[in-house]
Amino acid sequence: GRIVVLPSSLARPSMAADDTLAKLCLAWKCRNCEAECIPIGPSSTCMCDHRLRDHASGDHPKDFKCSVARCPCRRFVYLVSSGAWRTKCQCKHKHSEHAAVPPFACAKRDCPCTGFFSTYVCNCDHSWSDHVTAYIWKEFESLASRFAEGLADPTAVARDPERGAPLPEYR
Repeated sequence: GRIVVLPSSLARPSMAADDTLAKLCLAWKCRNCEAECIPIGPSSTCMCDHRLRDHASGDHPKDFKCSVARCPCRRFVYLVSSGAWRTKCQCKHKHSEHAAVPPFACAKRDCPCTGFFSTYVCNCDHSWSDHVTAYIWKEFESLASRFAEGLADPTAVARDPERGAPLPEYR
């Protein structure tokens, strides 16, 4: 669950064409199998209990500081969650009962926990501690260039898989 900046992914890619966009994307990535297990989006939660949308963005992980007033969080660190469920620390306390900055020490009175550590196991079969919040440059190609190269068909019609008829919004 730590932040690790992957050196090869931090170098901004060279722009091959005018219609290619490079964007710094976040993912919860496994260090063992190299899988990008969970893509991190605007609604993803940080260990500081604020969403990614509440953090600044930019070209470097240092740019992702929390912008909520008085939050000490200096960089987005992904918290594994699904709906209302959030992973808890092995001390049985919630992330919100821990400090908002690494090592995320427990703030509960008389708790010996010195840092957030989850027993969660990912779908890739590796533990929470084998994962990092990764900042990865990705290139996106414009749809217009795909049309120009013949890789996309602008006349394609989305079809209802059950009836074979065009979907109502495409008629």
